[in-house]
Formats: sequence, C-alpha cells, structure tokens
Amino acid sequence: MVISEKKDFFYSPGNALSFCNNKLTSYSDLQMLLTVCLIKPRIWTHSLAQILHKLRLSGLALVGLHAVTLEKSNATSLLSAESDRSDLEAHVEYLCSGSSLALCLQGENAVGRLLNVLGQDDPSLWTSYGMARSYNGIYASGSYQRAIQDVKRLFPEGLCCAETSTMRQEQILSMRSDSLASLEREQSFMLAPVAPESWSPSMESGPNEVIHSADWQTTCLLIPVNAPPLSQVPSQLDMLEQLLRSGCHLVACRMSVLDNEQRKHIAETLKVSPRGDEKMAHLNTAPCVIVALQGKGIMTSFNMILESIYKERSDLEKVGKTIIYPESQKEAKQLICYLFDALSPESYPTIVP
Repeated sequence: MVISEKKDFFYSPGNALSFCNNKLTSYSDLQMLLTVCLIKPRIWTHSLAQILHKLRLSGLALVGLHAVTLEKSNATSLLSAESDRSDLEAHVEYLCSGSSLALCLQGENAVGRLLNVLGQDDPSLWTSYGMARSYNGIYASGSYQRAIQDVKRLFPEGLCCAETSTMRQEQILSMRSDSLASLEREQSFMLAPVAPESWSPSMESGPNEVIHSADWQTTCLLIPVNAPPLSQVPSQLDMLEQLLRSGCHLVACRMSVLDNEQRKHIAETLKVSPRGDEKMAHLNTAPCVIVALQGKGIMTSFNMILESIYKERSDLEKVGKTIIYPESQKEAKQLICYLFDALSPESYPTIVP
C-alpha cells in the first residue's frame, strides 16, 4: 500500500478545488481504513441533519463517536497544518469554546471518500468567531498518517468494531467494555448546581431563568446501534438530531460497548432484567450511543417528546422503541455518575465529588 503525503485538511472552497486536482491516496490493494471527522462547536447542534446527509454519501461505517471539549494542545495540533496562521490563536480559542462532535469512520479509501463528500462548500457549516473571522465547521483527516494520529488522540479507548489488520498494525484498540463506567464514581459523586463564577460564556448568555428552575432536568439514554451490517451512518444519529431539535441539550455523548457486568449493573439500576427485558437484550449484541441530555421537564415528558418525533419521522419509531432510559431522577443521577466522569462546560448541573 502506497500513501502519498498531504497537509491536513480543513475543507473550504479553495482547498476543495485543490482536492479535486490532487489525489490524496493511492492503494495497491483496498483495505478497511479509518478517518476522523470533527464537527466544531455550535455547528453540529443545529446542522447535524445536513452533516449526516453528507456522511451517508461517503458510504463509510461509523465505528466511533465522542462529544469532546478540546484542550488547547489538541486544538493547536489539529490546526498545525493550516496555511494561514494569522488568526491561529482565535481559531484555537473557538475550538476550545464548546463541545465538538468527533466521529471515526471506516471503509475502503476512507480518507479520500470522506474528503470527497465534504469537498463542496455548504454555507450552513461556516461560523464566525472573534474579529469576524469565518471558519469551516468540519475538520477531516487529510492523510492516512494524520487519520491514525487523530484516531489515537480522540479515541484512545478504542473503536466499536472488530479488529482489522490496519488496527492491529497501528495498535488501535477494539473496544470490549466501556472504560469510563465506574461503580466507585457512582457511589461517591453527585450532580450539583454550577456556581455562577464557574459559568461558561454560553451559560451566561443562555436562558438562565429556565436552567435554574425546578423544571430543568438531566437524563441519560442508551441507544443500541443494532442495524447490522454497520455499512453507513446509523439512523440512531437521526434520532439524536431530532431530540436536539425538540429542545433537548446534549451535554455528553459517546459510542461504546458494554461488557456483561456493566450491562447487569445498568439493568439493576433501572430495575429491569438484563436478559428478560427486550431493550436490554439489544446491548448484548451491539454497541450503543450513550447520551446525557438536559432540558425543561425532560424526565417527566420524555415519552411525549418521542411521540412528537414519531409524528414527523415515523421511520424513527423502531429506533425509539429500543432506547433505554431511567424512569426517575434518582435513577438518572445514578446512571449519569456511573457512565460519565464529566459533562460539557455548557452543562447545568454538573458532576462533582
């Protein structure tokens, strides 16, 4: 396999044209390769539908997903190959200003195929920050070597797929259990309000009269990704997009695999049978998307939210029937502290010892 070198890629009208005129990769044999797509802060929360459409055009399989708040070092590393470095500091600040959604995709010629579908400019995926600078809303790995670095940086816990020769060669893990789940943390941590001096900028400008009210609730969902083969972006992400549209606020999210003990503990927390319950049975054979959501009355009205989604998207009812979620705030708090070590900076409340 021969892979040509190229600078890492933040697509824009200019470098979309250069992609059309430059072959990024060439292969003597096709393999199941990996690439990373990072959807930047405040872009994915309102443009997920358009992004999912683009990703489906690539025909690649989703094998990793993680909502992540980048540290300055990681953000700087992603931007290291940018040709225009005059506003690097402002761009880094923007990348660190909120949660990004990282996706790992797998397939033949993964890097080239993803860049190909991202090559056409979409004005809805641009944002402004600082001195009216415009930044494209999606980062994509620009070479095979960079893709491997991105996977190791953003998905150190591993991927939700069987081990391939590429993964074995590059020492990328195939997930067998969830590395964040912690019984000790569940027993010693809690959800608590955020002190005003710790508010993030987005909280200060948001509807604080709502999030400080008794109606503002936090819940946790487990959405099995049980549509084999995983040959495309799954409809479970369409459900996530619809939940965001309905007024839910995502404060943590990842794709993971649960082992027997983890599934058993979740079943005990939710007071269901890990084997007898049909929903729990889906977790035995498939990865799942683990989500923490906040919103006004989200615990007490979640079934109504789902019903409203089915009216617009009847095709998502099958997905909705598989979602595992707590029935009480006590169960929700236990599950969140068990499955997450932190929520996003925009979260209210947050996880504390």
